[in-house]
Amino acid sequence: LFKNYLLNNGVDSNKIKVFGSVFFDKLFQNKISSHSDSGYVLLASDPSAFNRPIDLTIHQKELYRNTVEQICKTVSQNNKKLIIKTHPQKNQHEQEIAKKTDPTIRVFNSGDIHPLIQSSDLVITTDVTTVILEAMIMQKPVISVRMKKHYGKPEIFNYCNQIPLDSLDSWIKLFYTNSEIKNKLISKGNEFLKIYFKNRGNASNEILKFLET
Repeated sequence: LFKNYLLNNGVDSNKIKVFGSVFFDKLFQNKISSHSDSGYVLLASDPSAFNRPIDLTIHQKELYRNTVEQICKTVSQNNKKLIIKTHPQKNQHEQEIAKKTDPTIRVFNSGDIHPLIQSSDLVITTDVTTVILEAMIMQKPVISVRMKKHYGKPEIFNYCNQIPLDSLDSWIKLFYTNSEIKNKLISKGNEFLKIYFKNRGNASNEILKFLET
């Protein structure tokens, strides 16, 4: 996708070499068999994904708190166990919100997110985050609850469902009663990985070969 972006903006194709993403190599290489029906739902939140002034307004902060609170209530009311993983250094009172809603909700402000993704039936994100890619790679169904409109519609949302907050309850009920929904989310995620990544799990070797020539 980024190669196409460069071509569309006039960059000579002879000056482009696509290697893939070194950052995700290890994740592609170390896939672990999925846990099934664990009853856990992971919320991976990032209230300041873009660090624009508009993201720091009182309105956006209140919207974020309300979104986290509603997700906590929705997951708990569906008798599922919620885990919240905040973005490092960007947490904003999630522990306080969770405890007020359901004291059994666990909140992690640091540490590796991958074991949390692995142990969950469903991954929920807010807006755009690399966690969407990580969940797709780990063959986990992932959705996004959108809070912001000012960044347009990234290509990934043609493959990752955006669920309105007021529809989340009915959607989760369907998700847990219709296995086809889970299968479709994982399948769409795999479609996106194919068009987004080159040399999946082997980007480091490809760069090394290039440097050795």
